[in-house]
Amino acid sequence: MSERNYEDPVQQLREGTHPEVARETAEAWGRARPWTTIRVLQKGVDDPSGAACVGSQGNHQLACSKKVEAVQYTTTFGDPAWYCEEHAVDQAEWDVHLYDSVSAVKHKKQSPEEIEWWLKFMQKGKKKDKKPEQEEYDPS
Repeated sequence: MSERNYEDPVQQLREGTHPEVARETAEAWGRARPWTTIRVLQKGVDDPSGAACVGSQGNHQLACSKKVEAVQYTTTFGDPAWYCEEHAVDQAEWDVHLYDSVSAVKHKKQSPEEIEWWLKFMQKGKKKDKKPEQEEYDPS
């Protein structure tokens, strides 16, 4: 049995995966995303027969009996997650937050002088926060 080389990961899509799903998952895989973007079901591409909505981030454990209208696939195996309209919108918001958001704070390279100043500043703060140790009270 050969061991998987984690330095060179490979998609492991199921045999018979629709070419459109394979393209979609390969595109998301290339962007290092674990899931494709949620999208509306496509006739002839997705097969939601017998599928149920899986809910969204934070409520996957709750049963949802609404009609499945959207899907997203894992980028490694191409496994589908089915969503009703409401949960698709909720999960899409989470996905943007988890995978696509960019920090509002841009980090710039600091000069050695700036780094030194910050280190001194932090040391001063530690000294102020340090409380003097109190002597133990001995009631005898």
